[in-house]
Amino acid sequence: MQKYEWVVLSKKDRGLYCKYCPLCTVGNVAGHTKATPLRTLVLEPLKKFAKLTGKDGALEVHSQNHYHIEAVEAAQDFLRTFQNPEKNVANQVDSQRARQVKENCERLEIAYQNVVWLGRQNWALRGHREGSKKTLDDPETFQNEGNFRELLKFQKSCGDEAVKNHLATATPRNMLTSDIVQKDLIDCIGKDIIEQILERIAKCKFYCVLFDETTDISHISQLSFALRYVHIENEEIKGIREDFIYFVDAREKIAKKNKTANAEEEPDQDALPNVNVDSDDADSESAEENVTDKRVTVDSANATETEEGDCEDKLAGEKLASVVVATMEDCKLNPKHCVANDADGCIVNTSEDKGAIPGIQETAVNADRNCLNHCLNLSLTKSSTVPAVRKAMALMKETGSFFFEARQRNTDA
Repeated sequence: MQKYEWVVLSKKDRGLYCKYCPLCTVGNVAGHTKATPLRTLVLEPLKKFAKLTGKDGALEVHSQNHYHIEAVEAAQDFLRTFQNPEKNVANQVDSQRARQVKENCERLEIAYQNVVWLGRQNWALRGHREGSKKTLDDPETFQNEGNFRELLKFQKSCGDEAVKNHLATATPRNMLTSDIVQKDLIDCIGKDIIEQILERIAKCKFYCVLFDETTDISHISQLSFALRYVHIENEEIKGIREDFIYFVDAREKIAKKNKTANAEEEPDQDALPNVNVDSDDADSESAEENVTDKRVTVDSANATETEEGDCEDKLAGEKLASVVVATMEDCKLNPKHCVANDADGCIVNTSEDKGAIPGIQETAVNADRNCLNHCLNLSLTKSSTVPAVRKAMALMKETGSFFFEARQRNTDA
C-alpha cells in the first residue's frame, strides 16, 4: 500500500479497491480490440492476495491500464482545483473575467455598506429627486438626491479612493445606485437578519409570538409578526429579546390559501359518473337531463363559493389565527415550542369561540396568552371615562404645566 498509494481496503467487502477509478471511470473502457469491462478493483473488490505484486501482479497490471492513469490525473486535477479555487481553469484562461469579478464584488461592497449604515441610523434611502438622469460625478448635480446617493457623494468628497474610482469608472449598468439594487440589497440583508434570529431561537428552543393587525395608510391589512425569546450566546444568557420579523399582508395570504384549497377541492367535470343510455328516446333524454343537472349543480356550487370568497372582506379571528400559524410554518418554527402568544385585548383576538388566540392554541397547544401590558393599557383607557379619574388627571396636568411651562418658576424650582 506504500508503493501503490491508490489502493484502499474495504472493511465491509474485505477486499481491495482503487481509490480513483470508481469515481472517475464508469462503464466499459474501449480498448484496441474490444471493450474492457471494469470489474476487479473498480466494481468488485480484489480478494485473492496470492499474486498482488510483480510483473504480472494484479496491482501492477491495474496501474498500467490507460483508464486508471486517466482516472488518477482527473482526480488530482480535481483536488488541486478544490484546494486552490483561484487556479480554476475558467479564471486562468480568462484573467479579465477574474478581475471583473473582483471589481464587481468591491463595487457591491460599497453599496452594501451604505445600505447597512443607513438602516442602522433608521434613515430613508431615497428621495423624491433620485430619478435624475445625471450621474453622481456630474458637477452640475446640486439638488438633494436622497440619503443613499448623497452619502456616496460625501464619501467621494472626503477622498475615499474606492468610492471615487467606482463613480468615475462605473457604467450606468454597474453603478449599483438604482432603487432596484437598493431593494434587492435590503431583501438580502433582511433574510440574513431573520436567519440569525431563527438560529438564536433554535438555541433557546422556546419562544413567544407577538402579533397585531392594522390597516396602513395605503389601505393594506398589515399583520406585524414578532418573536420574544431568551438570547443565549456562548452558553451565557444575555437577556430577553423581542425581535420584529416582518409584516404580512393578511388578506393576500388568506386569498392565496383559499385559492390553493379551492384548486385542490374543485371536482373534475370530466370525471362525472357515466350514465348508460338505452335506445329508448325517453330514457336517453332523462339521462342527458340528469347529467346536465349534475353539471349545473356543480357549476352553481363553485360559483357560490367564488362569490362568497370574493365578498368576504372581514378578517375574523379564525383567519388571523391561520395567518399567524402559516407565518410560523414559513419560519420553520415548531408550534409545540411556542409557550405564549400575545396580542391586544380586542374581541377578535380574545373571543373563546372564534378568536385568534384560541385558534392559534389549537396548533400551538402549549401557547398561553400572557400579554399583561395590553390588559393594563386597556384598563387605564377604560378608567379615563370615570369622571373622578378624568378630573384627577386634568388636575395633575395643570399642576405640571404651572411649574414647567413658565421659565421663571422652572428656574426657581
